[in-house]
Amino acid sequence: MLAEEESKQGFQCGLLGEAVSLARRGDQYGLDGVRLRVVCVSDKIQAVIGVWLRGPRTFYVLRSPQMTNYPGVWSLPSIQFTAEELPEPTDVRAAKAVLQRMSDERFERALVVGDIQLLTSGWCDSNPTGKLVELYLYSFELPAIPALQPRYYTDSAFLLPEEYVARSAGARCGLCTRLWSEESYRTGLVAERFAPEPEHVW
Repeated sequence: MLAEEESKQGFQCGLLGEAVSLARRGDQYGLDGVRLRVVCVSDKIQAVIGVWLRGPRTFYVLRSPQMTNYPGVWSLPSIQFTAEELPEPTDVRAAKAVLQRMSDERFERALVVGDIQLLTSGWCDSNPTGKLVELYLYSFELPAIPALQPRYYTDSAFLLPEEYVARSAGARCGLCTRLWSEESYRTGLVAERFAPEPEHVW
C-alpha cells in the first residue's frame, strides 16, 4: 500500500515498508530499479464499493450527470471515506458502517445493509480525477431494490456481464468495474474478463 505524509523537508513515500525522502512533489526516485511517481496524500481518493449479486447478475447504478467523477456512467454503488472515518479499510465492521452511510445518503429510502465481506482492493493513479484512487470492494446485500437519490444515481439494474458491457459502450471504465471484472474472473464467476485488467490489485 502506498502511504504519504508531508514533512518540512518534502514528501515521504512509504512503499512496502520502505521510506524515501523526496524534495518536492512530482519527483521520481529509483528503488530497486522501480520508478515511483509521488502523489500527495491530499490528492488521494479512498472509497468503499458495494457488490450485490443475484445469481450471475450484479447490481449496477447509473451515476448522475451531476456527479463530479464519472458522470453518466454505469458503475457499482460506492461512497468515499476519510482516514479518520475508516483508518483500516479492511476492518469489516467499520466498512459496514461506511456502506450503511452510502445507503442512507444515496438511496431514497435508507435500507439496512446486511452482512458484508471484503472481496478485493486496488489502486490506480491514471484516471480522469488526476488523483491516486484506492478502492475496497465488499459484497453486500439490501433487503429490497432501493429507490435512488437522483443527485447520485438515476437508474439501477441487475446486469449480466454482457449487459453491462452493452450499456457501457463508449464510456470510460473506472477502477471499481475493472477490479470487479478481475475478481469475477479469478473466482470463476465469468469465463473471461469484461473490463480491462487493473494495474494494481492488493
